[in-house]
Amino acid sequence: MDAFINNQWTGSPNGGIMEVRDPANGDMVGSVPRCDRHTVGTAVEAAELAREGWEVLGWKGRCGLVEKFADRIESHKEDLARSLTVEQGKPLAESLHEVASAAGTLRYYAGLEPPGRCFESNGLSIEVEPRPVGLCALVLPWNYPVGVLMWKLAPALVAGCTVVCKPSPYTPMTALKLAELGRDIFPPGTINVVPGDDETGKALVTDRRVDRVAFTGALETGKDILTSTAPNLPRVSLELGGNDAAVVLKDADLKTACAGLFWTAFRNAGQICIATKRLYVHRDIFSRVVKNLASRAEAVVLGHGLDQKTQMGPLNNMPQLEKVTQLVEDANNRGARPVAGGGPPNDEGLSRGHFFSPTIMVDVDDDMPLVSSEQFGPVLPVMPFDDVDEVIDRVNATGYGLGGSLWTSDLDRGRELGRRMRCGTVWLNTHMRVDDRAPFGGVPRRGLGKELGLEGLAEYLDPQTVMINRA
Repeated sequence: MDAFINNQWTGSPNGGIMEVRDPANGDMVGSVPRCDRHTVGTAVEAAELAREGWEVLGWKGRCGLVEKFADRIESHKEDLARSLTVEQGKPLAESLHEVASAAGTLRYYAGLEPPGRCFESNGLSIEVEPRPVGLCALVLPWNYPVGVLMWKLAPALVAGCTVVCKPSPYTPMTALKLAELGRDIFPPGTINVVPGDDETGKALVTDRRVDRVAFTGALETGKDILTSTAPNLPRVSLELGGNDAAVVLKDADLKTACAGLFWTAFRNAGQICIATKRLYVHRDIFSRVVKNLASRAEAVVLGHGLDQKTQMGPLNNMPQLEKVTQLVEDANNRGARPVAGGGPPNDEGLSRGHFFSPTIMVDVDDDMPLVSSEQFGPVLPVMPFDDVDEVIDRVNATGYGLGGSLWTSDLDRGRELGRRMRCGTVWLNTHMRVDDRAPFGGVPRRGLGKELGLEGLAEYLDPQTVMINRA
């Protein structure tokens, strides 16, 4: 597959080729160009030329085409889901859900009314009209390459922005397939996709014609984007991951808590920014919770995502597998121990893939990198606590502020404690739930801006005030 620019497939002969491999077995499943600065510039030029025509189409016209795009995606959901599974690794059922959710996000934004308003003041007729920010660079992660794309693309299109997308080098193919599905729906240059590496991304976000940069990924890359884009002053939003904590109070319904928490830690092999990554359990119920979670972990079926029996697939790439392995080994060396899992599975049939068994760790503490950093894998450290005030301080101490959950039968108390958690989303008796209508994002230093909801749309709009003297 080539880059998708101006509704045409375009190579990048000077940039080389990147292989895309199935993380479950290492097989090559495709190749894409590593787009160089010239190719990126061509994509930006196409988006720049398409801006005026896409904006003048009007809110209603754009929403109609976005709705049509959602229909097209749903009619090709099986093909898209298979493509997503073989390049990302997640089970097919999860891929199907991601594709369906992406179509739902498009429909949500296509159903909104323009957020303008009019009023009178001192003989003036005042109109506040939403105008598109302009040309947007969307830089995407590998863990949810379809869902996160639509969190950015849907509001951008509805707002009247044209876009250039840079998918992760590990998961570029499904984004290109999505662009192809929109070829006969959107005018040329509205959506462009340039696969590549970090240099490709840097060429895109630093192009002076880019008005807005939307990035989801690692903290250090986010800092680099802020630094490198400063001379051009585009509007920048950053979603920089999380280290979400869950707190189980002693009055919680343990059956509900254990069932709800387990897959929030291990879905997509733990590679979710709002997954439960550290678990604090009141000491009175600690042993029961650990035993329950360990038995669930030992029963998980690992395998290729296209196998219907598979419940958890591999980690997406070798660097991520190495990172998780090192964090677990470091914790073991510091006195921690696994009560389930602890390393790659002893299964010859899985040896070619990036598999790591679902792991429950105990005897861990907050100072271990496994707990204090975002390990982004299928490992759940479980720690006891005695005092609620103390545990809230521990939850807030890492500096991550994306999400967190509390499990209790006293919802009023839970809501009060939730207000003390410094994070963008607080869940009570659930975790890792999102809704297109609700804003999503971290607190300062771990994220800038919001996605989803009206707040997500506002990131792609510049309100223009028009004052008319009718005296």
